[in-house]
Amino acid sequence: QALWRARAARRDLAELWQSAVVLQACWRARVQRMQYTQLHKSVVVLQSLARVARARSRYQGLQQASITLQAAWRARQAREQMCVLRTQHRAATVIQACYHGHKARMGVRKQQRAAACIQSHWRAHTARRLYARHCQAITLIQACWRGHRARLEAASQRAAAAYLQASWRALMARRSFQSTRMSVIRLQAMYRARAAAVQYRQLQAAAVLVQSAWRAATSRHAFQQLKSAAVTLQAAWRARQATLAYAAQRKAALVVQAAWRMVVARRAYQEVCRAAVVMQAMVRAHRAARALKELSHAAVRIQALE
Repeated sequence: QALWRARAARRDLAELWQSAVVLQACWRARVQRMQYTQLHKSVVVLQSLARVARARSRYQGLQQASITLQAAWRARQAREQMCVLRTQHRAATVIQACYHGHKARMGVRKQQRAAACIQSHWRAHTARRLYARHCQAITLIQACWRGHRARLEAASQRAAAAYLQASWRALMARRSFQSTRMSVIRLQAMYRARAAAVQYRQLQAAAVLVQSAWRAATSRHAFQQLKSAAVTLQAAWRARQATLAYAAQRKAALVVQAAWRMVVARRAYQEVCRAAVVMQAMVRAHRAARALKELSHAAVRIQALE
């Protein structure tokens, strides 16, 4: 299972690495954002190295303490057994020597199996942490890219709105100029044709000016409505982008919390297993000592009967 998990972790890591390479190639085009991503990655790497060093030192301390306790316990057992062995017969000495050899071999085998189990669990934990760091880096790159794309779309929309506004204003200016020009032409023609109708023509020019002012006011009102509609659409789009970004961040936080709780539960379970193994070893040693004492008494009785 450890080999299979390591192989699956390497395969997932290779796929994630290829995805990160593609995203980094796209991201390098944005020169202004490159410094920030490099600094962030450096901080993440330093934090991971510090946590790995702290976990390794803690594990080495626990391992050294367990080795010291085992050595002290075995030394005490050896001293007690030597005291008993000095008062027993050569046959009991041979039996005890064979038993202790078997016990030592079994202890070595148990230690080897325990060391292999600890190494497999540690390697799996390291692979999971590396996978979690790659997921966080990919999530950050995706969020930055989406924000950049949203800013580009907003800039294009603002440019289009400005172009529409400029076109509309130019159109209204041309219409106003043409209407004014036609009015002046008509006034000049009527003035030259009929000098007696000057008062009437002046009234007509005033009416034309009032109409042009009314049309200008109407066009400005329509433009204000279009502008307010554009502002409303922009606000709705920005709110949607903010909602999507918050949902992505919340999902990433839930994934990180679940992974951390799993690691804490696994550590607690491993501590319970180690404590159970130590208790079992102590109980078995006590039973073996009691059985050896009974065998020694039986050997003494048999010798006494002979």
